[in-house]
Amino acid sequence: MHSIYVQANMDVGPPLGLPGSPIPREVEEIEEYINEEVEINIIEEVGENLIEVPVTPPPRKKRTTIARPKFTDRINELLMHIVHHIISFLPTEDFLKLSLSSKRFRDLCISSPSLSFDGMSVGVLPSIYLLNYLDRIMSLHKNTETYSLRVYWGIQSFEEKYRICSWLHKAISCNVKVLDLKFWVEDFAIPVDVFCSKSLRSLKLNFSGGKLKLPSNSGISTKLQSLLLKHFVPENKQHFEEWISLACKSLNSLDLVYFAGVDNIRINSSSLKQLNIYTACNVDLCFLEVSAAMLKDMDLYWTFGHTNNISFADY
Repeated sequence: MHSIYVQANMDVGPPLGLPGSPIPREVEEIEEYINEEVEINIIEEVGENLIEVPVTPPPRKKRTTIARPKFTDRINELLMHIVHHIISFLPTEDFLKLSLSSKRFRDLCISSPSLSFDGMSVGVLPSIYLLNYLDRIMSLHKNTETYSLRVYWGIQSFEEKYRICSWLHKAISCNVKVLDLKFWVEDFAIPVDVFCSKSLRSLKLNFSGGKLKLPSNSGISTKLQSLLLKHFVPENKQHFEEWISLACKSLNSLDLVYFAGVDNIRINSSSLKQLNIYTACNVDLCFLEVSAAMLKDMDLYWTFGHTNNISFADY
């Protein structure tokens, strides 16, 4: 007959809970006491021989926790002008999604000094909703110093012309320095204050073959340094020839690219340094006069379908 006894080398005293029995330790110390490593002797009786086998309890398993990766908001770590520079490269659709994602990103988009509205790249939203939202962006953008505004738009209605003109007015009031405009339109009249702006430094106009309407009383600001006119036909040929001659007096760079409906171009400027003229095939241009003492670079591509009365003067 074999019997197994378990003997612990600890004196626990009288049982707890009996009347008059003393409590050996405070209740809060019991858990600490139990966790201590206690040597236990297992006494195994085999006949009359007693064998003591010292045994220590196995170590308690430690609870393992998985460390969660810390989220780092890298946008907050960037300087504001760097964030604005990144936003300026977003396509219009991504710009709109970003501005709708949160109030913070909406404020970042609104305060960006460079805005780009490309209606030809956004095919998801109906035109009226897109116009309304961009109107909202420009209204909230007021009183914000603006470096550039880029508008590429296929204009199909008077409503779209009106909205785009309002964007140009607001950009001029925000002291915009660069305007890049490309329109798919039959005709479009540039607002007078665009040419008279004291802040505008660079103006690019691409009409994709449409008619360019110049205000009858429009001059041009002496602050404008760079002018590019591309794929256009002037509505009033004589007025355009007079206007371009006046515009050149203060420009540093002039580009006339793929135009038609112009017979004579006279350029007389003391500040012009770069001149690029690319005519369309069979253009009506038959007289070109350039007088520019500061001119350093001139690129002329002149094609014509007849050779009568063709003259070029360079002073």
